[in-house]
Amino acid sequence: MNPVDDLGEIVPLSAPPTRVVSLVPSLTEAIAESAPGVLIGATDYCVRPSTLDVARVGGSKYPKLDRVFALRPDLVVANVE
Repeated sequence: MNPVDDLGEIVPLSAPPTRVVSLVPSLTEAIAESAPGVLIGATDYCVRPSTLDVARVGGSKYPKLDRVFALRPDLVVANVE
């Protein structure tokens, strides 16, 4: 089953993601708790869980895209603002 994004578009995935970057603090926390090991990057504002040890990619609104791309994620989680 493929997820649907905030714009209502289906996000085609060929396999479950194993390398995820999150640009949303609340989703970072949810992913870290529900799928330990897949989160490889998050924003500087993602502070929970307190044990989170991933690469930092700048802010939610203006992430440093070079850092995101360098991590080679299968999925980047963001929201519409």
